[in-house]
Amino acid sequence: RVALARSIVIEPDLLLLDEPLSNLDAKLREEMRAELSRLQHQLGITMIYVTHDQIEALSLSSRIIIMNQGLIEQMGTPREIYSRPATSFVARFMGFDNHLTGSVVSSEPGSVEVSTAGSVIKCPSFDRKFEKGDEVNLFFRAEDAQLGEAASGFSVPVKLNYASFQGKSNLCTVETPEGITLQVITHSSLLEQKGDLFLILSPEKIMVEKS
Repeated sequence: RVALARSIVIEPDLLLLDEPLSNLDAKLREEMRAELSRLQHQLGITMIYVTHDQIEALSLSSRIIIMNQGLIEQMGTPREIYSRPATSFVARFMGFDNHLTGSVVSSEPGSVEVSTAGSVIKCPSFDRKFEKGDEVNLFFRAEDAQLGEAASGFSVPVKLNYASFQGKSNLCTVETPEGITLQVITHSSLLEQKGDLFLILSPEKIMVEKS
């Protein structure tokens, strides 16, 4: 707070912040995020804020630049970056930690059909160009999947390996018959079940990227 006050008192045109909250505990970090946002809007100072924390980037920024090895991977609004990552690096950075492999069956403007995990699924293509036979990766977030006892829509058979209680939800690690490990955040009551389960995915929440 003292360092921030000393920087603001000279009324700068541009304020550079390099991971300013990294050494704070969780509660104070949340308070300071709100304080920084309030100050920025109140004073109208342009801030360039460097962070590896996705929540900080999304909650504080009007524009985000994601860099990899010194090169810009994507630039856009927080909503654009979160919903439509341009590359697999950006997707993983923004929480698309799960991925399956597959091949393109067909493609049309706005959508692509992919064969994966023994099924064919139709996903949005987000203006990407695909050809039949292309090898692709399918990325999705842990919170965009569900666990069920029966197949429903696009489903992948899995076995539950591990569940971590996190208060409002459980973070579960599951494994496909091909040995692929995936994660899902769930409120499900199926966590004590030892038999086979199904990972149920929403096609519109899947990002397809060429391998």
